[in-house]
Amino acid sequence: MNMHVDMGRALTVRDWPALEALAKTMPADAGARAMTDDDLRAAGVDRRVPEQKLGAAIDEFASLRLPDRIDGRFVDGRRANLTVFDDARVAVRGHARAQRNLLERLETELLGGTLDTAGDEGGIQPDPILQGLVDVIGQGKSDIDAYATIVEGLTKYFQSVADVMSKLQDYISAKDDKNMKIDGGKIKALIQQVIDHLPTMQLPKGADIARWRKELGDAVSISDSGVVTINPDKLIKMRDSLPPDGTVWDTARYQAWNTAFSGQKDNIQNDVQTLVEKYSHQNSNFDNLVKVLSGAISTLTDTAKSYLQI
Repeated sequence: MNMHVDMGRALTVRDWPALEALAKTMPADAGARAMTDDDLRAAGVDRRVPEQKLGAAIDEFASLRLPDRIDGRFVDGRRANLTVFDDARVAVRGHARAQRNLLERLETELLGGTLDTAGDEGGIQPDPILQGLVDVIGQGKSDIDAYATIVEGLTKYFQSVADVMSKLQDYISAKDDKNMKIDGGKIKALIQQVIDHLPTMQLPKGADIARWRKELGDAVSISDSGVVTINPDKLIKMRDSLPPDGTVWDTARYQAWNTAFSGQKDNIQNDVQTLVEKYSHQNSNFDNLVKVLSGAISTLTDTAKSYLQI
């Protein structure tokens, strides 16, 4: 099938499998000077950086543990290195900025040059594919902004929970060789602070709310105006499982509580990990989109120049 037609159909409906296939074959097409992975990295768009930083944040969160009594011996919990989460947010923000800059470069340098060639030098009508490229680029910018905002917000939330889990070490201790003391009231207050200050995110104007609700699932809720709010249910379960200050539990009861409490922490981790996987998929889609866009613009520019030479 004509590559022109393939590109037009894939770009118009944002058919990601088709775009991926085109991105793989386009560099071999003599008429399409598509960007390569090396070109993307040279432009500062290297998806490996934010994804590695987010992976490090997930690993750091997973390594957190509460104090426990094992074989009659009290074992301290493990605190988090919170700077790992800051690093992840900075990487996500920087990657989004590089992605947006690249799209704007395509829009101003490549797409603008194509329009000038087609329109100013003879008044021919641009290819129908060209007419939709600006809209495709605009939608790409919107998706970048939305994902960066949401991933940054979820990472901040992740960090807040990690901070609480670290501070729990200060309120759980061994009463004696058979019992554990837990100041649950103080821990409740810490969790409530997280609930009261959950980050909210705003989707870009004109975002497809239904699509984003389906994309993000029940880890968040999205209002009709595009405000994204983190679902606090898991934190509420953690908070409500806690006893009053000064409570003493035997080892068996404490370990049962610890298992349930840590299970909710793991559920939060799963929510964030799922979003990070979707973010990774979105980055892959972006790379393929840019490769196809650059190839399409290159092809259309050559077509317009050939027309003018007739």
